[in-house]
Amino acid sequence: MPTEARAGRLRVHARKQADTSHCTRLGILAAGLLMVASCVSVEFSEAEMFRPRPGPSLTTEAVEAAGYQFEPLDITAPDGVHLRGGLLKKPGAAFTIVFYGGNIATAARTGIRRARELALLNANLVLVDYRSYGGSDVGPMSSEAFLQDGLTVFDHVAARQDLVGQAIVVHGHSMGSLIAGHVAANRQTAGVVLESSATTTQAFADNQVPWYGRPFVRVDVEDSLRDQGNLPIMSRIEEPLLLIVGANDRDTPPAFSRQLYETSSLPEDRRRLAIVEDAGHSDVFARPEAIDAYSQFLTSLARTASSP
Repeated sequence: MPTEARAGRLRVHARKQADTSHCTRLGILAAGLLMVASCVSVEFSEAEMFRPRPGPSLTTEAVEAAGYQFEPLDITAPDGVHLRGGLLKKPGAAFTIVFYGGNIATAARTGIRRARELALLNANLVLVDYRSYGGSDVGPMSSEAFLQDGLTVFDHVAARQDLVGQAIVVHGHSMGSLIAGHVAANRQTAGVVLESSATTTQAFADNQVPWYGRPFVRVDVEDSLRDQGNLPIMSRIEEPLLLIVGANDRDTPPAFSRQLYETSSLPEDRRRLAIVEDAGHSDVFARPEAIDAYSQFLTSLARTASSP
């Protein structure tokens, strides 16, 4: 594992292979450092958060095979970067779900898998690649840019005349849950789904160090990330909320979602917490009980919308 030592501080440059999972890398680091030092500091930077994955765009064939009609999207961010993806349509759908994936997600790879999982919901699905991911343009990478892109994609969908009057739900997984939370805190949505969410970036980074290394390893989060997370903005999310997480999720454990649920000021009938047994960080919606929880959530939104 390549590292660079500077005055007792270590900045980790190794690239991870699993979505937002630094556990193995930091765990090995912690175990080795226990043998050579009593206390070290590891930097968690924006380079650790973002894992650009250029690649193919969504195709009509893949979308239709997943059970949807396909309309390509090309959305221009404020700085001129083109964000590409697609609107996956279900005839007669009452909802459109704007989905924000994890930090190695692309629309053509993990997005289309999610489309297959959610196909039973009879909802439209918006999948758009992050900048420098999938079929989108390469562009400047920062947490600020990603959050702004999240708003840009939502605003584009909300302004479409063919979707006016339709309920728009924002749904984020892992890193994408931070973007979905930001959108919900700054825009009016029909509902919010936070899947495998962290409370704060600091809590997430700390959690990646195994218990036996925590007395010896301090994780310093980069200034631009330190205040990021859904915990600080829970009071600003006023829409019905579904928090869903795998019981075996080690990257963003259920305790994070419980804390978000308890911090929310929403009435209990407008917030839900679903902990899915036998699921981990990235396979929650492979379980039928997760689909059931999502379906019940959408049904409750429809009921609320039709109430006088």
